[in-house]
Amino acid sequence: MMCQGVPATKWRGMLACCLALILLLAFLLRAYGLAAQSFWHDEGLSVSIAQEGWGEILRGGGEYHPPLYHLLLGAWTRLAGAGEFAARYLSLICGVVTVALGARLTTLLLGRRTGVLAALFLAVSPIEVWYSQEARMYALLGVLTLGSSLCLLRLVYGKGARGLWAAYALLNVAAIYSHYYGALVLVAQALWVLLHVARGRDWRFARGWAMAQVGLGLALLPWLPYFWQQLHGQDASYWPGQISAMQLTRMTLLGFAGGGLMVREEVALQLARLAASLAILGLVVGALRARSRLGTVLLTLYTLAPFLLLYAIVHTRPKYSPRYLLVVVPPYLALAAAGTAALLPATLRRWHAWARVGLAAVLIGALTAGSALASTNPLRDSRFGRDDVRGLAGYLAQSVADDEAVILLSGHFLPVFRQYYNRPNCYPIPPEPTPAPDVNNILGLEALDHLNRALAGRRGAWLVLWQDNVVDPNGIVTALLGSVATEVPARGGFRGLVVRHYTFPEGTQVSREMFGQQALDLTVAQGGVKLLTAGLPSARAGGKATFFLAWQGQWQMEHDFHASWRLFDAEGREWARVDTPLAGEAYFTQRWQPGRVVLAAHALQLPADMPPGEYELKAWVYPLTQSGHAETITVGKMQVAPRGG
Repeated sequence: MMCQGVPATKWRGMLACCLALILLLAFLLRAYGLAAQSFWHDEGLSVSIAQEGWGEILRGGGEYHPPLYHLLLGAWTRLAGAGEFAARYLSLICGVVTVALGARLTTLLLGRRTGVLAALFLAVSPIEVWYSQEARMYALLGVLTLGSSLCLLRLVYGKGARGLWAAYALLNVAAIYSHYYGALVLVAQALWVLLHVARGRDWRFARGWAMAQVGLGLALLPWLPYFWQQLHGQDASYWPGQISAMQLTRMTLLGFAGGGLMVREEVALQLARLAASLAILGLVVGALRARSRLGTVLLTLYTLAPFLLLYAIVHTRPKYSPRYLLVVVPPYLALAAAGTAALLPATLRRWHAWARVGLAAVLIGALTAGSALASTNPLRDSRFGRDDVRGLAGYLAQSVADDEAVILLSGHFLPVFRQYYNRPNCYPIPPEPTPAPDVNNILGLEALDHLNRALAGRRGAWLVLWQDNVVDPNGIVTALLGSVATEVPARGGFRGLVVRHYTFPEGTQVSREMFGQQALDLTVAQGGVKLLTAGLPSARAGGKATFFLAWQGQWQMEHDFHASWRLFDAEGREWARVDTPLAGEAYFTQRWQPGRVVLAAHALQLPADMPPGEYELKAWVYPLTQSGHAETITVGKMQVAPRGG
């Protein structure tokens, strides 16, 4: 729609002014509250790597990502500083440039009006704002892949000089050196090339693209040894499993709208439905109109090809976050902009044309205002945002006594924690953590040694829990501390983190005998699991009776097994019962590695009127996911003391 009586040049000038205002809005949204939130784990890791020597950065700093972002961040922070505002500003720049490039790409494909709308939607997009305010490589990856796609499209449309092939290749090299998922966009670009060559038999264009791919391959050769090492090392920071296409779609669309990170999922769902509806409308209308058909097809390929390829990668190894598809947000929102633009009439001569303008204005306002509010919601609602490491570290700096330890579980939290807490009483478990936890190497008996090092010479300990469900899914460290120390109240409210405070007499240690008081070697779970030993400390009536177990899987289990733990007196009367997994809620028996000792800790709530004396603990072990009989075993004797005695 062009306003009647307005010359084309003036109309283009008005759109250019709108675009300038949108870029200003994009900058303000990303700069607003840039340092308000603490670094979280991934950012702390990036800043820590960036402060290493250049050689260590080039080797990847132990992370599973290529080094370009950390090299840029290292140079940037050496000039601007390593605080939250300075470190994140690099991503802010990338985010604003993404808005400008998104407008240019959409304009090239679908026209200026749609390009301006796409820029508006990108400017306020919750996921774009979020990663423009994060000291990680995702905003950089987004702007590089968008830039290379724009270069290729200009060549497709015959609007680029031959030297643009070099820019295209260099941008793709930089994208892959920023994150491996840059390759997702290369697949979409390859489909563009196939379509263009099939339509026009442009073999000169095909040769230019092929040479660019050869250049890309040669540029990546120096990194191949590191990539090969990482590939064979495997990223074991997630549990095995599966994710369906529907689940991936829902997670992606909610993530694009800020669901979970910035707003409640119910709110994000409304934004996601609106954006998806407009994108579908844009796809349908664009496919029906001859002048916009090619642009619509190219945007659809740009959106769907990376999504489908990523689904093929993650559906059997479900470590997924919507940030992995940040690269498709510009084409996705370009389709949404096309759907909105399709509502606008060519002229305003009839009343229904004004109704269409009104409907479009309402939809634009709803998506823009809703997205902008979602993007800034973490600054108003403390339930949302990044983990509050800075707040917790400040609290601990004021509260931890000189004779107390700070224990980090999991220890891979250390790099970001060290950004805010520098006292020497900090003990990560495990003590030499990898950048991410390893689900194949959960804590075993070595946890006792790590814990004893932290407790030595201390009278108290502060336990900081973050992703402990991965490194210690059976809750061994918490159970051990609870058995030898007294938990006292500690302040909560640190988003994403849990802190517990324990006091104990100096010289307190945990002993391996806590797990091995009674040697059992009992076979259960249809022969697939052995209960090696058990520790049954005494307990008091009215309290909790915690007991410790050491299991061992005999082979790879196909089903999960639970146990019903029951405490009987000498006359056979049952006094307490609890049903639990054999180990932990997240550590099903199917996840056990054959031959590896698996520690577990469970607790029975004892009645207040329970008489003192000796009781017998028995277990009924049963399969959870299939029919089968329960196997009964006697674990051992437990002493119960009078309440409060």
